Amino acid sequence: GDFHIWYRNKYPIGGKDFLDRDDTDKYGPETITIYKPAVGSYYYSVYDYSNKSKKRSKHLSRSNATVKVYGQNKLLASFEVPANMKGNCWHVFEINESHEIIPINIVDFVKKEQNIQ
Repeated sequence: GDFHIWYRNKYPIGGKDFLDRDDTDKYGPETITIYKPAVGSYYYSVYDYSNKSKKRSKHLSRSNATVKVYGQNKLLASFEVPANMKGNCWHVFEINESHEIIPINIVDFVKKEQNIQ
């Protein structure tokens, strides 16, 4: 199934995956923990709530945001927000059913944060 972890839904799978820390002051970090992966793919995106209605905003792209993926007590992948792109949503990566991390790394505009995948 599809599960959307965000500030309005921090515990979507009966407490197995959850938003540990929701960053509201823009300085991070924000963390999500997946204790037991559900069947299916996971998509990780970063949403610029402060500029949610600005299609042409480059604030997210200029933020120097970094996403780090940890597993088995080590760093598995690291991503930096692409430079000079317009939009409010950074689609960072997918974790597929084989638990492989597949980079997406694009910034675009998403009209409603509930629709982020």
